[in-house]
Amino acid sequence: MGILDISDVTSSLMNLISQAFSTSSEGVAMMDLEPEVADIQSADITVYPEPPVRLQKRGIGCFLYHIAENPYFKNLPAPGGDHPPVRYAPMGLNLYYQLSAHDPDTSEEYRAINEQRMMGVAMKALHDHPDIADSTTIYDSSTSVFTTELQDKGVKLRIALQPTPPNEAVTFWTAGESPVKLSAYYEVSVVFLEPEKARKRPGRVLSYHVNVSTEGAPRLFSSQSKIMYQLPGSTEEQEVTLQPAQVLPGDPPPDPPPVPPFIPPAESTVTFAGTGLAGDETALLLIHPRWEYGARAGADWLVKMGQGTITAFVQKTAEALDHEAVFSPPTTPVPIIPGIYAAQWVVRRRRRLPGGDFRAMEYRSNQCPFTVGPPVTSILLDFVNQQVTVEGYFYDAVQGRDKAAIEVYVGADRLMEVGASPTENGKFFVENDNKIVLKLPSDLDPGRKHLPLRIFVNGAESLPNWIDLS
Repeated sequence: MGILDISDVTSSLMNLISQAFSTSSEGVAMMDLEPEVADIQSADITVYPEPPVRLQKRGIGCFLYHIAENPYFKNLPAPGGDHPPVRYAPMGLNLYYQLSAHDPDTSEEYRAINEQRMMGVAMKALHDHPDIADSTTIYDSSTSVFTTELQDKGVKLRIALQPTPPNEAVTFWTAGESPVKLSAYYEVSVVFLEPEKARKRPGRVLSYHVNVSTEGAPRLFSSQSKIMYQLPGSTEEQEVTLQPAQVLPGDPPPDPPPVPPFIPPAESTVTFAGTGLAGDETALLLIHPRWEYGARAGADWLVKMGQGTITAFVQKTAEALDHEAVFSPPTTPVPIIPGIYAAQWVVRRRRRLPGGDFRAMEYRSNQCPFTVGPPVTSILLDFVNQQVTVEGYFYDAVQGRDKAAIEVYVGADRLMEVGASPTENGKFFVENDNKIVLKLPSDLDPGRKHLPLRIFVNGAESLPNWIDLS
């Protein structure tokens, strides 16, 4: 994530150096300094964001003298279709610092020596901690290096001493008749400036394929699904094939099985194409960052293997594994939250050993992506209040569960989330797992009869839906 206040980075570096003087063995050794005034000790060594010529008290100067755009992040694409796109993409920066020491309180006999010793402690602190983040503490200290403003923003910084030639170092800070002062130069990267929030969303990618096959081991090439919908004002049903697959979690199949056999709806059926799928035992494993060992598709997923294909009826729960044994007995059910998942086909085959015994060999395929979208079951419009109630399966923060990242678009306009039922146009409120209340934007075309409604949950988009304004 990006930041706006660059001074927070400077303050974090100052914290790092200050903690080195107060907690490290090298910093404690600075108690041996010989100040002219008896009551001045190493506790008076502080860190200032000032250049060498402005240092008046004993301490270390950590001065930001230059900022440059990081070339490797210069052409980051914007997340949506907004204009100008550069406004909605983060700007990567490299920050350049000059480190220097100042000790006016010590006699001239020891002043330069003590400044060099202070520089050694500060440079060692930066050398020993080249990467700093939220969790960074130094020398067994419990205090975080980052300022409060940088906490929980996902910021990671790298500190590198610059190989500045001696003849160039003088030009960095020369000021009038001032003599050259001992300094070291550092680069801190990458600092991202916070971009504007995207207001529009690009179209979806509908093609994914892996042209690799390993003989004998299972391999998944692609995931595929189909959606059926009707355009506003039309009675003709449209069919679209999505690849990689985007499916909706369905309700469990009836028990006992009906006659004729139950056929899962197309929007909840995912098909994987692959090779080497057969085995004595097989299982469909779902991969997601929330699960350490993955989750297995249960019996209600109706997983079936065909000629080079696997089909599954996606459900709202799966069987979480508490260890790597995929074919263990069923474990605790876990919810399938709308979002992006990966599927892995696990095959167990019995092989005869040279001694005549059999051994079960387990093979795992590559991971193939697919998306579980949020179902929308009804859209109710209160035309007078310009308020829309959307019901479906959105999985927000209820009963102690993790809150989902939800975005709502009406047409090309993104609505802003609020913490209560919205009273202003262009806002929405997630009431519970199954209901979203929104207020339409105020600048709608009065002649428009249908508005596309797009809901994203953890990056997964709902199927085509429209708000009927007629």
